[in-house]
Amino acid sequence: MTSLNISLQEKISYKFTAINNLEQALRHPSLDHKKKGYCGVSPYERLEFLGDRVLGLVIAEVLFEKYPNESEGLLAKRFSSLVRKEMLANIAGDVDLPDYIQTADGIVTKSMSADACEALIAAVYLDGGFSAAKTLVRKLWASYIERSEVTELQDAKSELQEYLQSQSKKLPLYKLIKKTGLDHDPHFLVEVSAADSYTESATAATKKQAEQLAADKLLKRLKNDT
Repeated sequence: MTSLNISLQEKISYKFTAINNLEQALRHPSLDHKKKGYCGVSPYERLEFLGDRVLGLVIAEVLFEKYPNESEGLLAKRFSSLVRKEMLANIAGDVDLPDYIQTADGIVTKSMSADACEALIAAVYLDGGFSAAKTLVRKLWASYIERSEVTELQDAKSELQEYLQSQSKKLPLYKLIKKTGLDHDPHFLVEVSAADSYTESATAATKKQAEQLAADKLLKRLKNDT
């Protein structure tokens, strides 16, 4: 076990029982092309395949639990933003993963970093099971999941506004109808109106989320009626 591998384990807060799992995750396929009997599939690529599926399940589960009142459409947008290659490259950079990846020429691209990030998730999954992999993903993605509440949820309201403008209609109006529930578990009912008295309402854990859900419902209704 190299000192580099030890430091990586410290950064991801996970200690491998079988270090070969980690070593395979850090080995780029270019190194295996020169090996006799190479068949075109390396441990790196196989782990990447598995890690992609494990990551998808964990992120889907996290979003399903964290945003119980969101529509499938908004959850899908969040999901896509959190598992795309650019996000994986960002996560890899957060733990300096590119410094540990072994390639034939020593060059590590963002695409390689993203692939290795998925391979790392698979390595933890194989070494410690699904619980360990889920803990890793939740830890590495935590700040990005929180940040998605600010960025990704702007889509529905923006799309509704752009649609109304394209139809030469007035901008939508949002109104808080009521707030219920306890302080630690509030529920906001919001109504949105636009385009000749079309209205839709939605309830969510925050006012912003309720506005987005209502906007999404109204946008779909307007498009279906035209």
